[in-house]
Amino acid sequence: MRARARGQFKNVATSSAAYDTPDVGPELSRVAHDRVLEGDLIGTSKAELHTCLTGGDRFGYVGTDRFSGSVAGRRGTFVFQHGGVRQGGELRSFGFIVPGSGTGDLAGIQGSATISVDAAGTHALELDYDFM
Repeated sequence: MRARARGQFKNVATSSAAYDTPDVGPELSRVAHDRVLEGDLIGTSKAELHTCLTGGDRFGYVGTDRFSGSVAGRRGTFVFQHGGVRQGGELRSFGFIVPGSGTGDLAGIQGSATISVDAAGTHALELDYDFM
């Protein structure tokens, strides 16, 4: 049976470095975030993102996070991979929990993982999940 969990998060530490800076076109960067989550998801996450900023509020990214904490009271860790594009103020994102990555009480977790950002700039992670 599928369950849904949602947590808001803050990026509490960030580092960024360009790895491709062409003469023409947007640069490509690696961005690392340390995140703190609260809500149905309580814990921390380490993220590594690859980004392409094209100006204004337009960008694309792909990333991998390792979450450590609790989901609906179950403690452990898991990895999720996600990405998205933003244009015209809308973030279209996708993501998945990496099968077999769960530990502790989260062993066997599987499903989708979607990041959103509302108009006020609040970041959220939403899981639709179950256990194998």
